[in-house]
Amino acid sequence: MATIDCEECLVLEKFAFADMDAAISKMAAIYQDRVPVLRRESARQWCFDMKLSRAFRPPRDKFLEENLRRNFDVDLVQSCALQFSERLGTNKKIFYGLALDHCYALTQWSRWYAEHSPDREQSILLVHFDAHDDLGSPSIVPIAELGQFRSLIDLSVMSISDVRSVNHFIHRGFIGIGSFILPLLHTLPNTQFIHVIPQGNEATWVRRQKEMVLDMEERAYGDYMAMSLTTRRPMHGEKGNRHSVQTNDLSFLQTIDHYGSVFLDIDLDYFCNVYDSNQPIGIEPSPKVIKQRMDDVIAALHDSSILKNVEVLTLALSPDFFPSSLWSLALDFAENLKKAVSEHH
Repeated sequence: MATIDCEECLVLEKFAFADMDAAISKMAAIYQDRVPVLRRESARQWCFDMKLSRAFRPPRDKFLEENLRRNFDVDLVQSCALQFSERLGTNKKIFYGLALDHCYALTQWSRWYAEHSPDREQSILLVHFDAHDDLGSPSIVPIAELGQFRSLIDLSVMSISDVRSVNHFIHRGFIGIGSFILPLLHTLPNTQFIHVIPQGNEATWVRRQKEMVLDMEERAYGDYMAMSLTTRRPMHGEKGNRHSVQTNDLSFLQTIDHYGSVFLDIDLDYFCNVYDSNQPIGIEPSPKVIKQRMDDVIAALHDSSILKNVEVLTLALSPDFFPSSLWSLALDFAENLKKAVSEHH
């Protein structure tokens, strides 16, 4: 009997669900930022494209479609996988990625991992500028091999050392904009995580374990149901544990004593989070205010030891949070940050 061979889409076995509506309802409950669109089907299987939900609802940012076309010549649907990669520095050793959606930071970390083949004990410093911690649990589970994870839906496998498989998991919706960090922390548990939050934000998170148990058909997914990843949510200020610290004080960066590999990761919603769906739409700050915030970050990085140790630099434009009307500032900031990093290498 024919089966569907499709690397980019999500293939589900029909026997696991009462009907297609049940399958779609299950996926909607799991993937809150994705919408399943049927591409084709066989007698035994359905094949779904997992599209980002912004392609199917009016954006909160009313200028988003216009600015997508102006800056990148794409529409809302095409924007779902938009990312740019290059190598920086004199010897081109630094991995750089700019994406619309933050989950593609994992793509660049995967490229670094594939090239360096670190052991489990290696210490990485991840400096994460973001209005959110992005430590949600993705719908995947670790398996016996280091850096490998299995989908709870179709049982396919992702390896951190295989960029192609990482992109496939992101495209299928297994890893989202708020759940892309955990696979790295699980693979390299000695990673030190510094979460820099905007001024005025206070931390309420505590260390805890997030279970990844999904109410799927046990006959199809078996023992994977009971497995979980462990998340270390950062504590506020200098009294956090050695693995994770959260701070809104840029001067804290000067106290970081780390001379190994640094992953510098910046979500533009750190500078402005006005379109976050979890809060009322606010008033966009003036471009002058945003530029000053960006300049302050680059100055703080120059005053620290971070730039000279950066091995991966990632930025996300985050169109569901950061105003697209400020993308010209964001792209200038990205170029200035690339220059600052390259000057140290």
